Amino acid sequence: MNEILKKRINNIPYRITRIGNGANDAYNEGARYGAEYILSHQWISVEEALPKCSEMVFVKDKYGNYDTAYFSKKGYWIANDGKEIIVSFWMPIPKFELNKPE
Repeated sequence: MNEILKKRINNIPYRITRIGNGANDAYNEGARYGAEYILSHQWISVEEALPKCSEMVFVKDKYGNYDTAYFSKKGYWIANDGKEIIVSFWMPIPKFELNKPE
């Protein structure tokens, strides 16, 4: 997991709400709240941090368009089509582990 997301998860305010009569309801509500928080805060502002140079990531440009791009060693963003773009937010591309057949 990316270090920025780990930091954000550690900073989630503790909140648990009693629903119904059981502890399981409170646990489930807390888990739902945490999942919603994490999913809604995955985008990282370029003002907060930048990815490793040449690492392909999802990006949102200043016009609200989405693409994949990387931050070049020369200090600017290059979109998947090779054009320079102005990025406002980015997030890592998830890595999926595939089960290899035995």
